[in-house]
Amino acid sequence: MAPAAAVQAVRRWVRVLTTPPWRRAPLLVGRSPALAIGVAVAAFVLGLAGASRPLFSASAGRASLHQDLEEGCAFEIGLRVERPVPVGAADDDPLAAGGDPLDAAVAPIDGVAPAVVSVFGGNATVARAGAAAGETAGVQLLHRDGFADHVEVVAGGGGAGAWVPDTVAESLGVGPGDEIELVDGGGTTLPVAAVYRDLREGRESWWCSLRYTCEARSAGGFPPPPAVLVDDLPRVVAAAGGTGVLVWWEYPPDADRWDLETARQATAGLRAVADRTNDRVTDLALALGPGTSTVDRPASVEKAQGATTAVESVAGPVAWGTIGVALTMLLTAARSWLSRRSHTSWSANHWSPALLVALATA
Repeated sequence: MAPAAAVQAVRRWVRVLTTPPWRRAPLLVGRSPALAIGVAVAAFVLGLAGASRPLFSASAGRASLHQDLEEGCAFEIGLRVERPVPVGAADDDPLAAGGDPLDAAVAPIDGVAPAVVSVFGGNATVARAGAAAGETAGVQLLHRDGFADHVEVVAGGGGAGAWVPDTVAESLGVGPGDEIELVDGGGTTLPVAAVYRDLREGRESWWCSLRYTCEARSAGGFPPPPAVLVDDLPRVVAAAGGTGVLVWWEYPPDADRWDLETARQATAGLRAVADRTNDRVTDLALALGPGTSTVDRPASVEKAQGATTAVESVAGPVAWGTIGVALTMLLTAARSWLSRRSHTSWSANHWSPALLVALATA
């Protein structure tokens, strides 16, 4: 095409685009309520369809994560570090040597709640203090941060000492204010601070990660002994002649901030901390000693990612179908408007000469 012809073509298109009805189109749309409503609805549906896919997939991922938190065990989704810790009379706080470095390593990770520490002191035999050849009971010694807020108190509940399950309290005939003695524990006695409902007979989900400590390990198996909860368990074990305890540091997710993106990043960060605890040459591993560390045991994050992918595969065609419906609505409204404008214009051009003739011959 010659340059002059090209220039002429451009000028023709400019004239077309700058002449009615294009300049008047926005005003004409405003004069037609039906067309204006059709355009507005179509624009809304188009925007909704475009936003639906990421919205639906994000909602599916979050729902999957929170289902695992509420119906599963939150403590098994986060980081768990299990280590034997030696105890001795000279140790002020034997748990701080490992707990403080762990807290510092986990602190920068978003979406993770503070640690809940559980201490297992092993099995023991207890009796009512001062009773000669009285009844004894086999128990396990246990501590868990905040346990007093997650048990059903039967009697007592104030002061330091041992929290005794009701099954043991009944068999030994003890209650708050009495003392129990650790048999073969060098004469170690503990005041009974409270009597609470045996965890084997029902407990909150807060105890979920300790279920094998509180219930039968298998169908038809023997249940574990009832748990006597002790405030300062490492000191009690040391006083009874023990050499160490088993400690769990559990960092569960923070449910209020646990969406899929946060969960991905937090899980990756917690795995990096777990790797450091298992690497023998790092300062964290040296502080903790040998043991095991696990992150997201039920693979909750992977399941949420799978749910997100599944929803995206369905939401995509639905979104495109919705866009098609919206475009159809928009084109139908535009066609209706153009048809009305054409009909109105034709009627004016057709009847104007006749009207002039009538007026001239009147």
